[in-house]
Amino acid sequence: MTEHDDIKVNDKRRFKADDDLKADNRNGEEDSSMDDRQDIDASDQGTKNMHEQADGMSNPNFKISFVDLINSLAGTTLIQLGAVADPQTNVIKKDIDAAKQTIDILELLKEKTTGNLNNDESMMLDNVLFDLRMRYVLVLEGKK
Repeated sequence: MTEHDDIKVNDKRRFKADDDLKADNRNGEEDSSMDDRQDIDASDQGTKNMHEQADGMSNPNFKISFVDLINSLAGTTLIQLGAVADPQTNVIKKDIDAAKQTIDILELLKEKTTGNLNNDESMMLDNVLFDLRMRYVLVLEGKK
């Protein structure tokens, strides 16, 4: 017997992995603890509020556009290339492999959205990809 045998873990999630409501716990007993449910509801509400504030989603009319998505990925790539400081840490740090992967994601988006974008979106994506590819090559060559 080890010193950790007396540890008991209770799963307080309300849903199983397949999104069905959880009716019982691991022992097959009905989970009817009102305190646990209140804790879950309070936790869920706190998490929801935190995400709404962080994402600017408190406005129910807020919708992300394709241009917003491209700008977000481009900004991430600039941080990964060391062209811009990370806004959370205010530190410039290069991650060339991650930058290449993000550029590949943008290329995949271009390929998969061909024929579905308006002219402005298509030109913007082309320009962003060109700029990021050039910056990537310069970083690889050690010029920046």
